[in-house]
Amino acid sequence: MENLIQKRQSHLDKGNYYLQTNNYNAALEEYEKVKTLLTDDEQDFELHKLKSLEGISWVKARLEKYSESLKDCNELIAYAFPKNLLLSKFFTVRGCCYKELGNPILAERSFELANINQVFLDRVISEEGDESLTTGFTSLGHNAIGNRYFQHNMLTEALSSYEKAVELNPSYAIGHFNKGVVLAEFNNHNAAIQAYSKAIILDPNYADAYLNRGNSNCYIQNFTSAINDYTNCLLIDPSSELAIENREYAKSLLAQY
Repeated sequence: MENLIQKRQSHLDKGNYYLQTNNYNAALEEYEKVKTLLTDDEQDFELHKLKSLEGISWVKARLEKYSESLKDCNELIAYAFPKNLLLSKFFTVRGCCYKELGNPILAERSFELANINQVFLDRVISEEGDESLTTGFTSLGHNAIGNRYFQHNMLTEALSSYEKAVELNPSYAIGHFNKGVVLAEFNNHNAAIQAYSKAIILDPNYADAYLNRGNSNCYIQNFTSAINDYTNCLLIDPSSELAIENREYAKSLLAQY
């Protein structure tokens, strides 16, 4: 057993040396040798597996094998997280891979996780999830990714993320609200109204949901409902200037019909 551990460590040391000297093919060969020597019945198994997967992902990224490297990164993260062995640095290569593969949103998320305080990393992953884990993103995580897509004006992707959020948690009012925002951007105001209404049912004090539903009702010339929505918004948030202005505008439009 001791001889097996020493063999793996020797290959790891060689792989690290070749990586540092930019001899990537030789490094990859050494790290892959470690994987062939892994067994789960002795003490150093987990550590050597982590180091070999980390080394393989780094080398493949250097060799511009980004899809393969991403797969190895995700295997590394999925293996490390439930064992409380997850390190922030594991996300650095993954961020580079996503960037090279044309997914700036997940690249951005990976780089943020790479720079997060190690003390809070497991908590963030537990709350938001991660696409490399078997459970994937949580509702909160899908919503956060949707917000990033929305900020980049990637509306189709944003809508998909918000739909995943509410599919996982139908009682997630914020997810329904954000879904409504994107639907309104697509000028699908009837569907947006349904989404805002769901958010209001779940959270009767959701002032912004009333405000936005009022706006969508205005767009489809349902002015009476719009005025009611703005009024309800003001009952919750009397300082909402938009609700005050939009209610007066809706009243003026109603008077014309």
